[in-house]
Amino acid sequence: MKFMISLLIILLSVIKISTCIDCQDYYSPEGNPCPCLSNPCGFVVQCIPFMDGSYMCACNIVTEVFDDGTKTCVDRNECADGSSGCTGGCINNVGGYVCTCPSGFILGSDGKTCTDRDECLDGSAGCSQVCTNSQGSYSCSCNAGSILGSNGKTCEPINPCANNNCDGTCVVSGGTYYCQCGSGYTLSSDGYTCNDINECTQGASGCTQGCSNSAGGYSCYCNPGYTLDGNGKSCSDINECTQGSSGCTQGCSNSAGGYSCYCNPGYTLDGNGKSCSDINECTQGTSGCSQGCSNSAGGYSCYCNPGYTLGGDGQSCNDINECTQGTSGCTQGCINNDGGYTCSCGAGYTLASDSKTCIDIDECSAGISGCSQGCSNYNGGFTCLCDAGSSLGPDGKTCVNNDKCIGNNCEGTCVPSGDTYYCQCGSGYHLSTNGYSCLDNDECSDGTSGCTQICINSQGSYSCSCKSGYSLGVDSKTCNDIDECQSSLNDCEMNCNNTPGSYYCSCDSNSYLNSDNKTCSVISSCSTGNGGCQHLCSDAGGSITCSCNNGYTLNADNRTCNDIDECAAVNPCPANSKCENKPGFYSCIVNLPSNHYISSVIPSNTLGGIASFYGVFGDVHQDITLTIGGNDCPIIYNTSTLINCTAPPGSGKHSVNLTQNGVIYIGNNIYQYESIIKSCPKDCVNENQGTCNTLNGECKCKQGFNGFDCSIKLLDNTTTLPENEVTVGDGGTNISNQDTNFKIYFNSLKEIDFDGETVQTYNLSDNWKLVTSNVINNEYTNNNYLFTQTLKNTNSTVTVTIEEVKKDTEFLFAGTTFTVSKGLVKFTVSIADYQYSSFLNTLQLEMVSMAGKVEDSNYNNDCNNKDTEIETTSADQSTTSFNLVKISKNNKILGARFINRVISDGKPTFLSTTIKNETDSIIVVLNLPHCTKECLIDPDFSLLVDPQFQSECESKSRKWVVPVAVVVSVIGFAGLAVAGFIIYKKQSVAIKVQIHRLKRFNRN
Repeated sequence: MKFMISLLIILLSVIKISTCIDCQDYYSPEGNPCPCLSNPCGFVVQCIPFMDGSYMCACNIVTEVFDDGTKTCVDRNECADGSSGCTGGCINNVGGYVCTCPSGFILGSDGKTCTDRDECLDGSAGCSQVCTNSQGSYSCSCNAGSILGSNGKTCEPINPCANNNCDGTCVVSGGTYYCQCGSGYTLSSDGYTCNDINECTQGASGCTQGCSNSAGGYSCYCNPGYTLDGNGKSCSDINECTQGSSGCTQGCSNSAGGYSCYCNPGYTLDGNGKSCSDINECTQGTSGCSQGCSNSAGGYSCYCNPGYTLGGDGQSCNDINECTQGTSGCTQGCINNDGGYTCSCGAGYTLASDSKTCIDIDECSAGISGCSQGCSNYNGGFTCLCDAGSSLGPDGKTCVNNDKCIGNNCEGTCVPSGDTYYCQCGSGYHLSTNGYSCLDNDECSDGTSGCTQICINSQGSYSCSCKSGYSLGVDSKTCNDIDECQSSLNDCEMNCNNTPGSYYCSCDSNSYLNSDNKTCSVISSCSTGNGGCQHLCSDAGGSITCSCNNGYTLNADNRTCNDIDECAAVNPCPANSKCENKPGFYSCIVNLPSNHYISSVIPSNTLGGIASFYGVFGDVHQDITLTIGGNDCPIIYNTSTLINCTAPPGSGKHSVNLTQNGVIYIGNNIYQYESIIKSCPKDCVNENQGTCNTLNGECKCKQGFNGFDCSIKLLDNTTTLPENEVTVGDGGTNISNQDTNFKIYFNSLKEIDFDGETVQTYNLSDNWKLVTSNVINNEYTNNNYLFTQTLKNTNSTVTVTIEEVKKDTEFLFAGTTFTVSKGLVKFTVSIADYQYSSFLNTLQLEMVSMAGKVEDSNYNNDCNNKDTEIETTSADQSTTSFNLVKISKNNKILGARFINRVISDGKPTFLSTTIKNETDSIIVVLNLPHCTKECLIDPDFSLLVDPQFQSECESKSRKWVVPVAVVVSVIGFAGLAVAGFIIYKKQSVAIKVQIHRLKRFNRN
């Protein structure tokens, strides 16, 4: 019957039926109203009208039913509606169902009916003697003389040992028994009594040092300074130095069965052989200080008297030249002398009572000006003045009658001369060619200033200044080098070397300069070839001591290290597990429980601090430890789903080792230290094009520029923008404009094992199903399209949701806030319920972005034809939140931004990306963590115009531009500038979004 109905639907889709399109005035020829006019089946499911006024929504009647709420076809639940016919249990799935039976029953050949399983007949009961079948079960019984054992299946003879008198164990033999003693005992001649064996006196203990006998056994012990090995027999030396039990306050040197203490330089060992006392080099006269000496714990420091500075050797004292260093406080001249200095003043000034400040001499009041009439004082000099009717003569002091100057137009001074006069300008000015105007002398340009470095001109004067590292001399013109080495202006620990305008630090021959270019470290013997040590080298007073990393032992040469095979003696692993030795450690190979893995990490910054690890860790945490890149991360809190530890300072990516209950879990490169300050791509080009948000590493472009790095200059208002066509389907996007096409799609999902090998590959390029196409209106988005597919032979689903962004919005994803602009389309991709073949495996999602040509296009814009170019920005993912990729073709640029974050099982964690360049495309591999419930990821795309784009060619006047931005993500964002309307084709899963002319997108 279901087959006939399905066939009827297929025929109805082919045969033309009286639909609303055929109705006259919305009525069918039979006079019935057209039932599909109100769109009762929504926009996704086809409505089939009938001539009697009824209709049917075209779902697959066998496997689907129409959901009037969502206006979609949903799976029919045969188990719930009772149509399955299962007599036992029923499990519904998409497109069908499966019948099941309870224990003791089997499914019949019809796949629905459950019948009793005769365990006695098929031999699965396991009864050793008599088996009796029953409905859904069975029972075992025994023959006479036997009794049913504890497993309920095996028959055993009646026990002769019921009333035995054995000291040890009674063992049945036929119809009688005999006595047997346990380990460490021997049976006496009476056949019943057990006597202790003294393994110590018999030499059967295997103890390498001491042996203590006990009833039924023995125990080994070790001499002082040794500890018993895991085999319980041999003894190993106790390294009191590494265990911290030596009591040494400073250095410790281990030896067989003992140890010795030593002191650091500057200390001497006390009489107790453990503590160290400071050596006072100052009182012992061994310091070498030329002036003062100050003792300190483990050392000393020299100091100098006022007016002196400590030399580079740290002992001698050198005079401070306060004059060249600019620390004298002299307002004008400075004369240096040994241990001090003297200030001096220039002409027109005298030294004040503070012996530093120069004050002006008032020549007018002192009567030393030489002016014949009036006098006006100023700082550093004076000017003579004349009474009315007189003017200053050529000597600048004597006043002469100026009757000839009445009515003159001189800007400066009028000077009578015979029957006429001439004009004269003051200092710093010269007379213009018109004979009466005064013009400023630019002493800086004409070279008369005398400034040796920087000259600043002003009206009627000028001033000199110096570059950094120089000070102005007494003449106010000459720049003298500041000797930073003779002052506190340098930070050198040892030697300071002055250079013109600067200085540099150096160290003594027995030391080297550290990376800060200021401090010095003593060159240790360990610095050369690691002192000949294979692993660790320590230098105590010139004596080298080699040691080994954990898991290694020092060889007889006291230099090289040999791996300790922890698996060779007693198995250190839990029961039912195998020990596998590895260099420096060992692994326990067991049937690992599924509840021991890390799914997400919230790391510390590069300074270290609290790090959080989320996952499934079980309820038992015996001997739990966690390391980051081999460095211990002390655990401060842990539950079955969370571990918090204190991470050491560091940077970059590192693997994480989590050990508990004898099981080691390794997360390969899952820990990424967070940089405190984030950098932006290309630093947003320059400050004129964009600014960098150092909190998230995102560029904010200034007006006239766009792109994720603000490198693209927007077009002006003279360019006419054509329409674009965007096709959304099969979980991906095509953007076409004239003869250029950009395609973005998800290629595959791969499961990767610990060694980086592919375990399983799922093709994602097809098999997408359009689940719903609804119009949703809220403050931020509308027009919601949902695609999904189930991975082959699994219950895992991949879902892609596409939404239109209505206005500029800040989105928060995985703890990072970033901006998505108006007119974009947001892609959200979810990977849910993935079943891994191993708890050490992870996932890789492969995305493809490619540029191509629309072969049947009528456009051919020759002046913009350019081959595909691909640019990738490789950055340290600890210092930036994004990685960028650009694909350009025909003066259009597709930009991709990949946020290095993923939400794994509801928690944010680190995401790394790998980018492969092809001829016309890029393949981006997103390396996902071990997420079992859901993975969410977030890349962005934008499509903009190259500044070299030409809207009109000389040969052909054609408009050409792609003003579309795309943001795609897995929880991704991807944007298509959308304005217009939607056409849904009934026979395909494709939605075309008609893009209008969005001129302002490239002009704001």
